[in-house]
Amino acid sequence: MKNLVKVAFVFAMAVIVLAACSKDQKCVNWLEGQWTISKIEVTDSNGVTVNVFDQLAVLGGSITGTMDFTKYSVKNDENGDATIITVATVLGQTERDTTNFEYRIEDDCETVWLKESGASTGETSTIDEASKSKMVFSSYDETEKATTRITIEK
Repeated sequence: MKNLVKVAFVFAMAVIVLAACSKDQKCVNWLEGQWTISKIEVTDSNGVTVNVFDQLAVLGGSITGTMDFTKYSVKNDENGDATIITVATVLGQTERDTTNFEYRIEDDCETVWLKESGASTGETSTIDEASKSKMVFSSYDETEKATTRITIEK
């Protein structure tokens, strides 16, 4: 009887571990491909939230962006590659920026770790919402005392 309990416990633990890995992999599979950045919001230390896209439009500017994610194997403890491209126009000047990152989905699709190419350390952001067609990431900047929330959609 004791052996049966031990076997059942080990089996239950294995199922929990595999379920956690598969949830991260499912999130990685959803992310694969190109996404459009549909909203960037910044909430300051006073609780005031500003939509960056709307704020630029009031000033006669605009911003567009995409994020492109490669698929990777969570099981093999790999990282994926991500590219963020933004095009901003302010006061008649247009600036295009391309930034490359390594990324990793963690904690049952609740966090994403990003490390910019060439950087020595990465940063972890919270995944507030995750589906095949919409994802929302947020991160808190201790220095600025502000939270940035980015929404991407397929």
